[in-house]
Amino acid sequence: MNDRLSLEKPGLSHGKEDPSPLLPSEVSRNLLVELLKGSAFEIFPLPGVEGHLDSLPEGTHVTITCSPTQGIAETLSLTEKLRSGGLRVVPHISARLVRDDAHLQALIERLAELEVAHLFVIGGDVTQSAGKFPSTLSLLRALADKGHPFESIGVAGYPEGHPFLDDDSLNEALKAKEPFANYLVTQMCFDPGAIISWVEAIRRQGIRLPVYIGLPGAVLARRLLR
Repeated sequence: MNDRLSLEKPGLSHGKEDPSPLLPSEVSRNLLVELLKGSAFEIFPLPGVEGHLDSLPEGTHVTITCSPTQGIAETLSLTEKLRSGGLRVVPHISARLVRDDAHLQALIERLAELEVAHLFVIGGDVTQSAGKFPSTLSLLRALADKGHPFESIGVAGYPEGHPFLDDDSLNEALKAKEPFANYLVTQMCFDPGAIISWVEAIRRQGIRLPVYIGLPGAVLARRLLR
C-alpha cells in the first residue's frame, strides 16, 4: 500500500504521480506530531511574553533564556509566572552572571521553591564574568558539589561552531561537561548536514549524551537575522 500523498503541479500530465510530493506521508506526519509533542519552546524574558503562551497546553516544556541585558532576575521572574500557569519551565542560568557560592545557593533555593526540576546551564555572552564562574563547566562543578536538587541539567552544543572558541576547545569542554549533564541542546541551526556531521563526530569521541535539535519557530526570517 502506498502511503504517500501527492499533489499535481501545473504542467504535469494527468494521472502521473509527482515524484516530489508536496505533502508528507501519513507516517511522516504522525511521526512529526509525536516529535512535536516532546518538544520544548524557548522564549525570551521580555515584558508581556507570557500573554502569548495561552495556547500552550498544560505541562508543555518551556525554556527561558538568560541574557546579559535581561539578567538572571528576569529569567526567575518569568519562571515564577509560567510555573503558576501549569507549564514545565526550564530556566537558563548563565555561569558568568552568578557572582559567588552564596549567590548560587540562593538561586538553587529559589528554583526549589518554584518546584523547578530541570535546569539549562550556559556560559553566557558577557565579556566580563560577574564573579567566580567563568564557564559552564565551573558552574556545573559547583552545582554538583552542592548536591543540587535538579532531575536533569542540559548544556549547549554547537554544530556550526562558536564565535569565541575553536572546535578543539569546544570538544574538550564538552567531554569535561558530560559527567555533570543529562542532555545536549544544539544552537539554532539551518543545516541538517552540519547537525548530522557534528553528532557523528561527538559520538566517535565517546560522548553519549542525548541530543535535542534547536530549530527556529514560525517567525519572519528578518527577525532571526537581528
